[in-house]
Amino acid sequence: IDPGFVHRFRNNAPCVSDALFDPEQWNLDKINACLAWDITTGDPSVNVAIVDAGIMESHQEFSQHGFVFSYDISNDNPYVVGEFHGTHVGGIVFSGHNDYEIAGVAPDVGAINIRVNTYLSNNNISYDFARAIMMAAESGARVVNNSWGDQNHAQWAQPLHSQMLESAIDYAIDNNVLLVFASGNYGYAPGHQIDYPADYREEILVVGATNRDDYRAYFSSHGPQLDLVAPGDEIYSAAHWDDASYAYASGTSMAAPHVTGVAGLIFSIRPDLNAQQVHDIINATAQKIRPRDYPYGLDPSHPSGTWNTQVGHGMLDAFKALDYAANYQYSDLMVRDYIYDDGSTPHGASCLWASPDIWLEDLQGNVVINPRGGHTYNVCVRDRKSVV
Repeated sequence: IDPGFVHRFRNNAPCVSDALFDPEQWNLDKINACLAWDITTGDPSVNVAIVDAGIMESHQEFSQHGFVFSYDISNDNPYVVGEFHGTHVGGIVFSGHNDYEIAGVAPDVGAINIRVNTYLSNNNISYDFARAIMMAAESGARVVNNSWGDQNHAQWAQPLHSQMLESAIDYAIDNNVLLVFASGNYGYAPGHQIDYPADYREEILVVGATNRDDYRAYFSSHGPQLDLVAPGDEIYSAAHWDDASYAYASGTSMAAPHVTGVAGLIFSIRPDLNAQQVHDIINATAQKIRPRDYPYGLDPSHPSGTWNTQVGHGMLDAFKALDYAANYQYSDLMVRDYIYDDGSTPHGASCLWASPDIWLEDLQGNVVINPRGGHTYNVCVRDRKSVV
């Protein structure tokens, strides 16, 4: 009888020198990070903000990089005392490729650390988050990570809801800042919803979580506002106990910063792109994981390719997103003939019925599905202003 052994064979050494990258950071292999880093590890002139419970800046993972701007909103102080959640989220994005333990998705982008007292018992929580988002935008952030929400629209979390917070989100979006939000951790609850304010505007990039086997994590909230998923179960990252501490954590809070980091990498090679273009590129290049379990289909409300309610457009792919962005070109007008049209070649008009960019409305502005002869309709065309 021969004992059965399972070996993992590698043709190459790990792509970074950090000791725990290969044994612990399965998540970065899933998003093809090594191939992405062959293109860029980030540009320091591209600022990425983390609005969270505070990153411990003295941690060794950030020692060779530093932070371009830091502020504690809740204590109105430029000195930030890091907490676990913020440090763990920040580590996923900013951990240096520095011979220490782990690697971050975008270690060389400009780092902005904005702390908020994230406990929902904070009476000023809506004001604090609104001010944090405004400050991130005014400090030059191209991307803002928001791993927080109202926890499935819980009644006790209603103080988070406010016109003030929505106005701050509007301000950031109107000023070409990409907002990335975690979808929430109530996917196991019947009738659950995407957290607020992730569900507030379609320009927000909403991220759910997957596990090591590419299944939707059981806790990952999903629904019509979901854009895509990223690893979020048992993620190893920096911790706040001392300058060399690390820990596992799970949640869509851990998934969102993977996407935030990739957005920062895209802006690093294509600073001319706007936030909506980066939003669409990340969705369009997502991996269609487990299609038998998650059948992807056409959905006019999700025009960046096929979509599924549990995993959105699929799994984040850092390399494909960067490769796509590098070759992204502008034109004066693009209208999709059909859902898969990327603008690279002309198509006939036989599939206009399936286009997400051409539709009919009656004179009252209502969408018309089955037009009839003898009636007057408006032909509506969406201009995407860019092609590949």
